[in-house]
Amino acid sequence: MHEFEKYIVSLHQVSKKHSRFYAKWVNSAYARLDKDLLCPLNERDEQYAMDHLRRNIEDWQVQQATKALNLYRIFLKTTPGQNRNEKYHDKPSEWLDLEEKIIRTIRFQHKSRRTEKTYLSWIMRFALFLEYPSPNTLDTSHITTYLSHLANNRNVAASTQNQAMNALVFLFRFGLEKEPGISFSVNTRHI
Repeated sequence: MHEFEKYIVSLHQVSKKHSRFYAKWVNSAYARLDKDLLCPLNERDEQYAMDHLRRNIEDWQVQQATKALNLYRIFLKTTPGQNRNEKYHDKPSEWLDLEEKIIRTIRFQHKSRRTEKTYLSWIMRFALFLEYPSPNTLDTSHITTYLSHLANNRNVAASTQNQAMNALVFLFRFGLEKEPGISFSVNTRHI
């Protein structure tokens, strides 16, 4: 956040004295959303964070927080790539569309934000592991390969494998609209 504060002061958008408040608003919004500070927020996430903040603060603070998030979005776009995790920017459009569909479905089903974050995390790790193939080409063998990788190479616990499997079953059923053909529970470390 120190780099962000320096950036907004250098733009003459905010005085040095007030820059820490702008950093505070950004931190508050990201904490509320439980998002990584290196990941740009989409419009829906910004709106959700602002709706929450709006309940507890004065109008002038809402304006300051909105300006802070706008400046932070610009900051993320203009910061050199070595400071950011590029996985947030290299997703093919098919996967971005699928991610949006998953989010809409999770929210329609009134699942918690924590579930949304966990499922999306597992789904994107799965996609990254497979090097972002076309979602239409996915089948049960991809799930099995990934779960085996988690057990054998990553040494994750059976409960973690179950969590990953549940996210992937959700991806297949509601994102790809096809049955994954997998209905077992992970009881051991190796599949």
